[in-house]
Amino acid sequence: MSVEFTAVTTARLSANWRKALLIGFAATLVIVWVSALPSGYWFGGGIGTLLMSAGFGPLIFLSVTIHVNQAGIRATLFPIFRVSLPRDRITDVQILEASGGLQEGMGLRSMGDRTWGLVVGGPAIHVQTVSGKSWVLSTPDPARIVATFEKST
Repeated sequence: MSVEFTAVTTARLSANWRKALLIGFAATLVIVWVSALPSGYWFGGGIGTLLMSAGFGPLIFLSVTIHVNQAGIRATLFPIFRVSLPRDRITDVQILEASGGLQEGMGLRSMGDRTWGLVVGGPAIHVQTVSGKSWVLSTPDPARIVATFEKST
């Protein structure tokens, strides 16, 4: 009987960034409605509200969830993107030394040199694949993810 090693972590956008996005969303809504109401353009205000909700909503709730088991690594950038990396396609998993915060951006990012990121700031892991493509994945506990990957080999 084999023992299955599994780890799941979820990295969320920091509270400060979430608060800043909410303030930006509220301020933009005020501008839309202040300009729509005097002219009686309710429909335009409603459409503007819906469009801004569609734009800001996914950013406010942005998170990266990583699942590690014997099959490999699966990472989800909620609510937008998912990537599955089978174990036989992974050559190396390391803790990323330069966590960098958000200067590399947030969300699905091209980071150059065939490196893609699912990032929300903070600590991360670096996953190298056989094809030469690599992934940077945000996680609050990179040591646990790397240890679980190594144990499940």
